Amino acid sequence: MQVQRCSWHKWEMVVAHMSKQDKLVYRPHLQKANQIPNYLKAKAELLLL
Repeated sequence: MQVQRCSWHKWEMVVAHMSKQDKLVYRPHLQKANQIPNYLKAKAELLLL
């Protein structure tokens, strides 16, 4: 059974498994990448981490 989620909920699930310190570091980058409409540009943003 596959469950589809919007991209926001997907990132929230990823962040939920991080420590509080990591959340402070990574959440802004994930939010920025999520707002980029172009897949390759968003992926490039995430690869900068």
